[in-house]
Amino acid sequence: MLPGTILVFSQPIELRFSDMLAGVKGDVGIGSRAERVAVIASGLILAPFGVPLEWFIYLLAAAAWLTVLQRILSVRKQLLGKEANGFDQR
Repeated sequence: MLPGTILVFSQPIELRFSDMLAGVKGDVGIGSRAERVAVIASGLILAPFGVPLEWFIYLLAAAAWLTVLQRILSVRKQLLGKEANGFDQR
């Protein structure tokens, strides 16, 4: 499970880096650092009471992928706007 978790959580970091290189902001999405910390902290607190920690990990993975989708759409919109205004990267 660890390799899959690493793959899931590495995608948002890679996307964030690539949008910074293109000169656009990709800081949107529901899965910010504060939310991730809150979810995993909740899972660690509730795990001793019988709540499976896997649920929180799945929630983190879903939020990460939703954030990736939101950032892709946001960056795409910004780049299309720059192109429409005469910005060309070639």
